[in-house]
Amino acid sequence: MAWQELSFAVDATTASVLEAALEALGALAITTQSADEQALFEPPPGTHPAWVHNQLTALFEAGTDLDLVELALRREPALVGLAPAARRHIAAADWQAQIQSGLQPLRYGRRLAVCPTHREPPADAVTVWLDPGLAFGTGTHPTTRLCLTWLDALGAEGALRGARVLDYGCGSGVLGLAALALGAATVHAVDIDPQAVRATQANAALNQREGQLTASLPASAPDGDFDLVLANILLNPLRALAPALLARLRPGGRVGLSGITTAQVEALGKSYAALQLAPAQLDEGWALLTGTAAAGT
Repeated sequence: MAWQELSFAVDATTASVLEAALEALGALAITTQSADEQALFEPPPGTHPAWVHNQLTALFEAGTDLDLVELALRREPALVGLAPAARRHIAAADWQAQIQSGLQPLRYGRRLAVCPTHREPPADAVTVWLDPGLAFGTGTHPTTRLCLTWLDALGAEGALRGARVLDYGCGSGVLGLAALALGAATVHAVDIDPQAVRATQANAALNQREGQLTASLPASAPDGDFDLVLANILLNPLRALAPALLARLRPGGRVGLSGITTAQVEALGKSYAALQLAPAQLDEGWALLTGTAAAGT
């Protein structure tokens, strides 16, 4: 089977309107990414992040009349001035090669590996199975890499054995799945994006962890006490969420916070000053801040 792509250069406001319109017109998948090197705005909890300049790409079946799709889009009052889309034909073999090319198992610490399903995992690894998808988090970004390496170290020292874990801002669910693979008993994953919740549920099934991992929107997030709270998001949401995350942490529990740059460590530390904070771990200008709650609080 072959596919067709329409790709639009739009601002953040237009992107949300355009996405809804494309879904209504039968798009099979829609992805949005930064069209340049603009920094990501940090939204408050409950809203979606957006770049200033966006490239929005929609995938359609080969037989779709793209001229009619674009005509229908421009009949939307909010999309009248929409610039013409770039078009691309994608053969089935090309699509499969794009998804699989260059993807290899990735190692973190001593034992942990994240492996796509078409590859053989390392023989000596504790493996999380994960294919690239629409939700953030395949293990390649420095913030995810920092979190996974830290989880491997916790697993090696036995700190995850039987743990109850909260993964806030779960994306693909990779952090929660890694915690389970390394000894945690249960994980509750939370994300503001319903697509991320669905992706996490699908990846839990892929790893045969449905009975241990649940995923939901923030409104359904359970109360504490969690042994470990993970949040790989952005600075401003992490600061705004500090009271809620700390309230869900049991006495003596641990926190791992990432999605921040090295320059933002001090600012984030002030929001989590109630914890005993460890020195930040760094990777390519990004940071992971970890801490432990007092045993008597």
